[in-house]
Amino acid sequence: MFSFLLFFGLFAFTQQFSNQEATVTGNILCKNQPIRENTTVTIWDDDFIGDDELNSTMTDSNGFFYLYGQEFVYFSFQPFISLRHGCGPVSLCQCGKRCEYETRIWIPSTAPGETHHMGKIRLDRLPAVNATVITTASCLA
Repeated sequence: MFSFLLFFGLFAFTQQFSNQEATVTGNILCKNQPIRENTTVTIWDDDFIGDDELNSTMTDSNGFFYLYGQEFVYFSFQPFISLRHGCGPVSLCQCGKRCEYETRIWIPSTAPGETHHMGKIRLDRLPAVNATVITTASCLA
């Protein structure tokens, strides 16, 4: 009886896991110009324990990127992209020097196999914080 309960418990536990995926494309701009070529864009899953990096890519000379990420998850799947850049709101740069910005943009859920097209992402015009975007700044030496 114990082995049956153990087997049933493990079976029920593993059935809660699922493979989730997100595909996203976009064109990153700064002051109407493509962001610097080879800027790293990373897709993550936002977890309450710790964010999981799923994949990364570099922008091309026109600021375009394409990313696909997947993860076997037990709880919810909340993908977002992040990038570090030099184009952000001056009001966030409190050190009087050059700042590096990190922007995180959460991806709306899409059906499996569908691509979320973010279109033009104007870093200099994004809000510092709202429901789907967070931009932070740190001082460069």
